[in-house]
Amino acid sequence: MSLLGTGLLFGIVSMSSAVDIDRPEGLGLADALEQGSIGLSARARYEDVSLPDDRDAQSPTLSTKISYSSERYHFFSAQLEYTFVNAITGDDNYFDGSNGQNDDALVADPDRSFFSRYSLAYDISNTVLRYGRQNLHLDNGRFFGTEAHRQGGSQVRGLTFYNESLNFLSFNAGHLNHFDSAFGSTVVETSPDLRANYFNAKYSGIIHSELSFYSYSIDGLGGADKWDTQTDGIRFAGKVESDFNLSYAFEIARQKDSGDNDVAYSTRYSLVELGVGAAGANISAGYESLGAEGDGFFVTPLASLHDFQGDADVFSNNGLGNITGGISDKYLRLTWDIDEIGVSVAYHRYEAEERALNTSLADKSLGEEWNARLAYQWQHFAIAARYADYDAHNFGNDTRKSWIDLSAEF
Repeated sequence: MSLLGTGLLFGIVSMSSAVDIDRPEGLGLADALEQGSIGLSARARYEDVSLPDDRDAQSPTLSTKISYSSERYHFFSAQLEYTFVNAITGDDNYFDGSNGQNDDALVADPDRSFFSRYSLAYDISNTVLRYGRQNLHLDNGRFFGTEAHRQGGSQVRGLTFYNESLNFLSFNAGHLNHFDSAFGSTVVETSPDLRANYFNAKYSGIIHSELSFYSYSIDGLGGADKWDTQTDGIRFAGKVESDFNLSYAFEIARQKDSGDNDVAYSTRYSLVELGVGAAGANISAGYESLGAEGDGFFVTPLASLHDFQGDADVFSNNGLGNITGGISDKYLRLTWDIDEIGVSVAYHRYEAEERALNTSLADKSLGEEWNARLAYQWQHFAIAARYADYDAHNFGNDTRKSWIDLSAEF
């Protein structure tokens, strides 16, 4: 039996013996709907992009989300969310993927209104089965994430399973049939139908730490053959908090081609990150590597890509998260939090993993990048300013991006 089947079978069997969480019981259908919760959030953003070929962009947009979650009726509950993404003063100063402004830089927040979530859940004995369009974020979002940076976000459609019946042990598993990209269906090859199975087991019984084992299979339909992969890995991460904090993350995975992928390869992913901090300040250093073999390279098409390889998004490669020859990212990050104010500065240095794939490279350098962020949070409101500066070496163009966000959540 596959890992996915084993996980689902375990969860179904365990439903009969686990203790359920405290929730209103015995509600009629009308009461379950009436006692549901309504949420409202909005984020106004100004994004500025500067490229050396005068393909600049200025993008003022507004994202508004209205959500509803019902209470349980005979262990069933429903979830709905509708998202509006609108250009505040028109979209003629940036390219959103479909508006025809091809002489401007891409800002992947196209005008659209859509149901960003709609799902039905069966929730019993520390086990949740959910079917529909939903958010899926596993571990740090490197393989499955919501791309929350973009105004529309990313969602998946399919059947998902979560169980935490055993002490310190939780299971995530599911079968997905569609990926709704943050770029919207207007951008070519970003919202494909797919067949994806995932299994992630997490053990939190090690002091201050979590140990995850995972297996992910993706079959991209509609011509997305580079998505056809099998990925297996292990992650160990944690944080010791006291007057002196210590954080750490170690991860390694192996990916190989599968299905209709026309490139045969087997390559690895690795991550090492260590951080120390005190009195609200923290400094961390890390090394992340996405490998390559021949013409194949480690891909993460369902990830929260903006959270990795710097804020300038130079290496997203149409959502694949890697480029021919692979990438290694050595980074140093400093953060400081005092009351409601947060400050962070990060430096990234990128190198190719396989020099031989491009004989024109005198060295393996792919460039370096500086990121900075200043944020202020007050009750339901937040304001944030960010800046990214990528200095190109042997790949892409010098890129500068800046953002100002005003957000509210109720």
